[in-house]
Amino acid sequence: MKNIFCLILILIAFSCKKNENSKNSNQDLIETKNKEDDQFKVIIEAVVKEDDKFQLFYVDNSPDGIFSPEKRVVFNLKGGDTPQKIQFTLPEKVLPYKFRIDLGENNIETIVEIYDIKLQYNNRKILIDSLVLERFFQPNIYLEKLNNGYKRKVVDGRCDPFLVSTPLLNKKMELEL
Repeated sequence: MKNIFCLILILIAFSCKKNENSKNSNQDLIETKNKEDDQFKVIIEAVVKEDDKFQLFYVDNSPDGIFSPEKRVVFNLKGGDTPQKIQFTLPEKVLPYKFRIDLGENNIETIVEIYDIKLQYNNRKILIDSLVLERFFQPNIYLEKLNNGYKRKVVDGRCDPFLVSTPLLNKKMELEL
C-alpha cells in the first residue's frame, strides 16, 4: 500500500512539472508572437536579375523628419529570373511616418520588376499592386517607369534609384496601420 501511495505521489509530481513547463513554453510563444506583431514590415515581390543591395530608410520621429543612415534596414539580394520576396523589418514598435526604398547600388542600368509591395503591422496589412504603385510611391530621377517595372538609370555619372512613399500612402498608413 505504501508503495502504491509513493508511486501516485511521484506521478502527480511529474505531471505537475510537465504542465508547468508547458505553461512556460506557451508564454514564450505568446511573447515571441507579440514581438513579431509589433514590427512594421515591408515585403516587396520583385524580379531583380543581378545581385544587389536594397535598403529601406524610414522616418519615425516626425512627419517632417529627414532620412538618415542611422534609420535604415538593408537587404542583400541574390539576383535571378524568378520573383522573390525582399523583406525589411523595422525595429520593434516603430511605425514610420514615411519611408524610402532604395533599389540597388550597383550603378547599372537594368530593370527591376515590382509585382507588389505589402506593408504589415500587427494583424493589419496594406497591399499595393503594380497597377497602383505610382499613386503610393514617387520614383526619383534615377528611375524610369516601364510597363513591367522601373529601369534604373545613370544620370550625370551617378545612380541612386529609389521610391519614396507619397503623402497619400503616409496618410493611409496612419489610418489603417
